[in-house]
Amino acid sequence: MMHNSKFILTAGLLLLIFSSCKVDEHFPLENDDIPPKPVTNPLVENLSGGAKITYTLPNDPDLLYVEA
Repeated sequence: MMHNSKFILTAGLLLLIFSSCKVDEHFPLENDDIPPKPVTNPLVENLSGGAKITYTLPNDPDLLYVEA
């Protein structure tokens, strides 16, 4: 019984070590040094305790996020 628990613990630790060794790739898909165009058609709908913001995204592969 003790042998089984040591084996399970060792296998679990090895699984955690190998699964955590991924390279996190956060980089632009394009590298053309031209910034993306701004969003268009911004609309703000005021709500009780908040707001709903809608807009149209430009068709640009360099666009990673929109900051409001």
